[in-house]
Amino acid sequence: MIDRVDELIAEGTIGGEEPNIADLQIASSIALLLTLDDVRPLLAGRPAEDLARRLFPEFPGHSPPTLPAEWLEPLRAPRAG
Repeated sequence: MIDRVDELIAEGTIGGEEPNIADLQIASSIALLLTLDDVRPLLAGRPAEDLARRLFPEFPGHSPPTLPAEWLEPLRAPRAG
């Protein structure tokens, strides 16, 4: 799903200078994911992370690692592109 968000940003559907409702819905969800220590490294440096941090720079919350590592391992595979 994050790959798709990055695609939408690259296409200009979201992530423009003036936020639209899709920007706000998607970026707030990404901002929430960024509060999860387990997930944050998977988003690092991606356009989706940049969008979330631009629109929600001070999103509250923090969750220490809690997810089993084997759940996240398939997500660490190199991305195409």
